[in-house]
Amino acid sequence: MVIAVACTKKPIPEGIQSTTQLKQLFADPPSEYRSAPLWDWNEQISEEGIDFQMKEFKKAGIGGVFVHPRPGLLTEYLSEDWFHLFDYTVQKGKELGMNVWIYDENSYPSGFAGGHVPAEMPDSYKHGTGLSMEIQEQLNVVVSEKHIPESRPGTEVLRMSI
Repeated sequence: MVIAVACTKKPIPEGIQSTTQLKQLFADPPSEYRSAPLWDWNEQISEEGIDFQMKEFKKAGIGGVFVHPRPGLLTEYLSEDWFHLFDYTVQKGKELGMNVWIYDENSYPSGFAGGHVPAEMPDSYKHGTGLSMEIQEQLNVVVSEKHIPESRPGTEVLRMSI
């Protein structure tokens, strides 16, 4: 029991004097210690929908959410409306005693920003790092960087053969 308490990021709340009180704290932990799922935003987002979903999360014992914009999102990503709705979600989280974070990657690859980066910087997609792995019959390890023109131009590939 002491090890679990020592691993928490916050000190034990004042007033905990017994293992019974500590067990009660584990049975009904603060929001910081509850699950916080990725909440996919992949449709038209509205204040009513946010109210409904946040209340459902709270009823289910969820301590917070990571808003995760995904393909299918009809509310334009990073638009004024999107920022308003995200702020609304943060305020609703405060009202319900829940934490709200943003998983700020709309689609892949990382840094894509829902298409905003390649739209403003089309050449950016041609640069990056890749990983290629091949199964070999012979057991040896070769590590090399190689330019592969048939892939995205400018891509450096780390090739490992085992």
